[in-house]
Amino acid sequence: MIKIFKGAGGANVAKLDPPLIVQPNSATQILPMTDILDLIKSGLGGVTLTVTADDLANLVAKSIEAAKAELVPILASQTEEALLTREEVREKFGVCYGTLWNWSKQRILVPIKIGRKVRYRFSDVSRVISERGLRSHY
Repeated sequence: MIKIFKGAGGANVAKLDPPLIVQPNSATQILPMTDILDLIKSGLGGVTLTVTADDLANLVAKSIEAAKAELVPILASQTEEALLTREEVREKFGVCYGTLWNWSKQRILVPIKIGRKVRYRFSDVSRVISERGLRSHY
């Protein structure tokens, strides 16, 4: 069913109920429109839309959910960063435990304490390596 109503500037605007998408190509196709996001994903260009507040809110909610679904696994994997023991870090830099203690006090390489265990973030160790370099063991 087509409903006609007065639009901006007094122009007549036709609205299909239920909404339809017309895709012009070699054979014109008429497809049912499920929502605005589907219209955007279809790649159909040169279309002017008049949307209701509910349709716009639905588009925003679906876009946020899609972004969350894409970003949450990435963020979760970053929080599971590798931790190195004091012995591993000491061997990497060729330093003694006292040096690691001094670096901790100087905030050069700050350890994480998990219970009574001392660990170092791999990203922090990499940062110090790039700033100071590794000592050779030769």
